[in-house]
Amino acid sequence: MSKTIDILGTSADGLLNHECKTISKDLLHLPGNDFIDRCFVQTNRNPQVLREFTSAIWYG
Repeated sequence: MSKTIDILGTSADGLLNHECKTISKDLLHLPGNDFIDRCFVQTNRNPQVLREFTSAIWYG
């Protein structure tokens, strides 16, 4: 976390502690074990692309 704060510099506090007042938390799609299923399975992407999404999310 220290490296992140160093990179953000003087903006670190405002960026890392921001609390949004305009968008409700229940409207966000937060990552979790089922993120791909909830957000992408209903699209027309083929299974190989969905596997790549999963790899990219979990393994960078």
